Amino acid sequence: MVGYPLLFFSIFGIFSFWSLGQIFAIASLIGLILSLSGASDRVEVLILSFGLLLSPLLWGLMKTPLSNFNYPAFYLPFGIFVVSYFLFLFHSHSMIFEEE
Repeated sequence: MVGYPLLFFSIFGIFSFWSLGQIFAIASLIGLILSLSGASDRVEVLILSFGLLLSPLLWGLMKTPLSNFNYPAFYLPFGIFVVSYFLFLFHSHSMIFEEE
């Protein structure tokens, strides 16, 4: 559930010129491209991609009051995103070391 709003923000946020949101939209698109590209077999690239994908979410948390995010419909998808990406990172990390 975090994926679609993040994708829409990334695509449409690029066109909001001269705003800080445009920088985070570009960063999240770069993170998405890095995680889907062939370079994602390196752990450093995956960690960089995670940081870039997480940056617009953290920017939104800092920009608005935390009381606006005090509901399970935000915490649950955000938590699933963070936990599943860490599991993906550890799984791909173990697969990289098995190949070597």
